[in-house]
Amino acid sequence: MGFMESGSKKVYEIERNIILESVIRKRIPLVVGTSSSSVTVDSASIKILDYKIILVQNPPASLFDFSGENVVVSFVYNSVPYSFQSVLKKVSAGMAFVMPESLDFCAEQDESGRKISSDFSVELFFERDERAKDGTVFRNKRTVECRVCDCVMSGGGMDSSPESIAASYFDALGSGRCSGADVVFLSKEKIALGFGSMMFDAKTGEEFAAWLKFPLKRPLNERKIYVSFVVERVLRAPVGEGFCLFGKFSGIKLEDLRFLDDMVG
Repeated sequence: MGFMESGSKKVYEIERNIILESVIRKRIPLVVGTSSSSVTVDSASIKILDYKIILVQNPPASLFDFSGENVVVSFVYNSVPYSFQSVLKKVSAGMAFVMPESLDFCAEQDESGRKISSDFSVELFFERDERAKDGTVFRNKRTVECRVCDCVMSGGGMDSSPESIAASYFDALGSGRCSGADVVFLSKEKIALGFGSMMFDAKTGEEFAAWLKFPLKRPLNERKIYVSFVVERVLRAPVGEGFCLFGKFSGIKLEDLRFLDDMVG
């Protein structure tokens, strides 16, 4: 699965803005350079103009040597290295480059090589008709928090069939290796959730909504992505009340899709 992989990832828009503003406020130095040389710039001399232009006021003389060149700007924030590329240009107020669409960062890993942020969760929410003691039927909002079932996620690739994913989950469920409310598959297009009991009904064609919650070692601490998905299949355990529902995303913002694509591939 992509979320288990190491390497460079990206952050966009709101989170990108928060990081850059924090870098300026905390006066974290930036390293601006090319393949042959680099210059360290005090971020106190930097201003962001309308989230479009990054202006370096009173730049060091050596920075003018990079005028017109494609440079790499790098810095470390909250122990995480970030970078972006842009063309540096001389302007009347100093030096400037265009605000990048995204920031690259190096995903943090534990000793096994897995990304620490792989412990994300999914908060599923929906409405169901329930009956009060006096017979009154009312619509009740419900939420279910689903944690990642690593023993299934680590073995279920993008090409795994729903049947094989469900079989692995039911085996893990029977041996007590999963909690009974679990994420067993996630891609940028689809999701599969597993449950150990019939805590609610799920039918093909039904639409659900959810928050995908990714812990991050960055200013927001957590990235939450709102999605809706349509149930494509429901597979039930041969023994007991366990079941897996497989859904395809029907609604997700473009910026969230980019983030999800970077996280899970």
